[in-house]
Amino acid sequence: MAALRWRCDTLARTRMRHAPLHALECAKLLCLCPIPVAPNLTYCAVLLLLQAFVGFCLQSNGIIFPWNLTGDISFADIAAAGGPAAQWDALPTNAKLQIIGFVGFLEWWGENAYALAQSGEKHYMRGGKPGFFPSFNKGGIPHPVPLELYDPFGFNKGASEEKKAKSLVAEINNGRLAMIGIMGLCSASKGLIVPGLDGLGITPYSGEYMAPLTSSDSLPFVADMLKFSL
Repeated sequence: MAALRWRCDTLARTRMRHAPLHALECAKLLCLCPIPVAPNLTYCAVLLLLQAFVGFCLQSNGIIFPWNLTGDISFADIAAAGGPAAQWDALPTNAKLQIIGFVGFLEWWGENAYALAQSGEKHYMRGGKPGFFPSFNKGGIPHPVPLELYDPFGFNKGASEEKKAKSLVAEINNGRLAMIGIMGLCSASKGLIVPGLDGLGITPYSGEYMAPLTSSDSLPFVADMLKFSL
């Protein structure tokens, strides 16, 4: 099993290294996290998958923030574009880049050998613990970060190893259910038959989930990317 896990992680890492736009696909899917590293154990991956599923449900039901996203664009304006994926397409380019940049930072920080060493760990491919996410405050970030990504309120600080192991299994299962859920919702929005979901009246989406940027984003290479087809 350990050898199989190593092989799967290595293949995933190779795919990400040679096809970095796969990281952007995840943002379009509202997962907001490229999930190549120890995919079943990475805490931020599970957390963001759960947020993706809950966020899709909230956005589909018109639950939005009452204030403005920018100076002249409100969250209501974005919500008027349609379902969650159409709302992503309607975001200003700078907003998309901020989200993608934040996701990229989390991925880089989780892979950073120095940050891992400051938290007393090594990279999981070099004998470290799979899924471990290093501390922000121990890693030398030049300004304090009030909350860590993992266990921000310290609830698990004194937990036993047995309790942590049990919680890890529950978290993995929740993450897998969230994967099934978010992909089911996306599939139903494209008109596919998804038992239990296709009758919920999910707003149809005519765009492309695998294209994180659209023609409205005036960035280099985007127009050429959108012309690509299999």
